[in-house]
Amino acid sequence: MGSNKPLHEMVTVQGLPQICDANSNITRRVIWFLIFCGGLGFTTFNIYKQMALYLSIPVNVRVDQILDNTLSFPAITICNNNPMRGSFTNLFGWSDVFQVAYPYTDFDEQLPNVSVSQLDISDFYLGTQIFVNSTYGHLMENTIIKCDWESAPCGQDDFIYLDTDMGKCFTYNVNGSLLARNSGRAYGLRLLLNVQEEEYTRSHDGYLGTGFMVAVHAPEVIPIMSEMGMAVAPGSQHFVGIGVKEVTAQEGVSGCGKKPLKYITRNYSREACKMECEMAFIISMCKCKDYTNPSDDFELCNPEQFQGCYIPEKAKYLQSDTGCEAGCPEPCSYTRFTTQHSSAPLTRNYITAYTKAKGKTEEYWRRNLVILEMYMSSMTYEHIEKQLEYEILDLFCDIGGALGLLLGASLLTVLEVFDLLCITVFSVMFEKNKVHKIDKGDSPK
Repeated sequence: MGSNKPLHEMVTVQGLPQICDANSNITRRVIWFLIFCGGLGFTTFNIYKQMALYLSIPVNVRVDQILDNTLSFPAITICNNNPMRGSFTNLFGWSDVFQVAYPYTDFDEQLPNVSVSQLDISDFYLGTQIFVNSTYGHLMENTIIKCDWESAPCGQDDFIYLDTDMGKCFTYNVNGSLLARNSGRAYGLRLLLNVQEEEYTRSHDGYLGTGFMVAVHAPEVIPIMSEMGMAVAPGSQHFVGIGVKEVTAQEGVSGCGKKPLKYITRNYSREACKMECEMAFIISMCKCKDYTNPSDDFELCNPEQFQGCYIPEKAKYLQSDTGCEAGCPEPCSYTRFTTQHSSAPLTRNYITAYTKAKGKTEEYWRRNLVILEMYMSSMTYEHIEKQLEYEILDLFCDIGGALGLLLGASLLTVLEVFDLLCITVFSVMFEKNKVHKIDKGDSPK
């Protein structure tokens, strides 16, 4: 069994015939052997580099500027900096408790001598249920004075209430059905808003100024206002130009994908995944949920749990790295909206005329009136496409090129070497088996 052919006839590699040529002198064969070893070393190093490049998953990013006749208008979420109306807290006698629960930390504040344990827990817990199921925050009808979309009237029916990390907010164009037909102020959203400073209490997240936080986001994205919100102060006219970026990528490119979520059932987004990380941490530490968690599997934190566990554990979560959010990938296809924000104070003439038309005082409207205009800044959007720059076919081509450059070999040569090894191994095993039979006295067949 086996083959009597010489090695250089069984494996097509340049240099082997010269090395194995028995008629050549030793010097020539040694020189060819050194040349062959050098070529083999260089080829091996080159293949190693190509393998390392392939395993690094390099990405090719293509950016295009595309002009379109219409663009999808984003969802707009508006949150008052004051999460709970003063009239609501006074209804349950919570004003002093809010001072103790959320003291100002920039200076030493004299606080009333009260604590959560002094309250009637049943009434407080009832109030907390109302806190979730009703509009404990500012009401649309008291906040939205006027609404226009492309210079045509819109109203409260075009908004929905939305629970966010800033409390109960309201969102415009939540289903993403609106299309901007052109860029500029005449083709966008214009709002007149009332801050209602007289209703201000304490903020649980350190928002100390009057006004709103506004987030511009894709409809499928749950806004995290502490990350996405821009501040809009009263007494000014605000202009927000909006740009669009669309990103598409192959599955797995740049780590894109999605992660199953337990509590949030909306379309996957990285923001939803980050919110779920915080929800899971709070539930694991406090055995209860906060008002932003839609799950029915856990009870809402009662006031003692909220004060004794939720507040310190949330602060601990924000200050530590649990590693959960690092496991939240970006979706492979998503839309991002960019903003350019500018503002100018309302003129005295406008404030005077508005006061005559609406009543109250000029000082009231100067401290409460917000004019917000949001529009597409251009009908050109940026399309970003991410693709694998180095795929498996590229790897095979480069390995074949490396083998052929100095050794005159190919991928088939690798199979020839494998074939030769198999023949050699089986030949050795056959010979050993033959010798073993002879030793036992069996005659070979």
